[in-house]
Amino acid sequence: MALNRGEWVVARKITGVWTDIGAIYRPNANVSLSLMSTQARTSLADGSYAYVTPETRANAQPLAFTWYYVEYATKVQLETYMNGLYDLRITDHNANVYYGRFTNVTSVWLTGEEDPERYDITANFEVMPSLA
Repeated sequence: MALNRGEWVVARKITGVWTDIGAIYRPNANVSLSLMSTQARTSLADGSYAYVTPETRANAQPLAFTWYYVEYATKVQLETYMNGLYDLRITDHNANVYYGRFTNVTSVWLTGEEDPERYDITANFEVMPSLA
């Protein structure tokens, strides 16, 4: 069963130059774009609190991607990106750009399907703006 899916462009940093290496399917589930504050609460001698905000005020949290009913090649592609510790640039269908690395890929093998090589996959992409 072939599904009509959009794709996101993937580039890899090779010797300091971004080189397009292909595409990945657009995730099937929504992607949460979380930003977390880096401020810290410090206890003072009188028992009250002070809040300290470092120079970096917030960090983007990892993106959690989910793909449903994808073929074995997609699983291998994502695992290759993670195992190779590739610095990646992903450009989505709205021209938003994300720099980082895949840090986790979890595959669920759909053994009851007619096509024996289908998977549901979740993957975490650690956002690393310093790669830009």
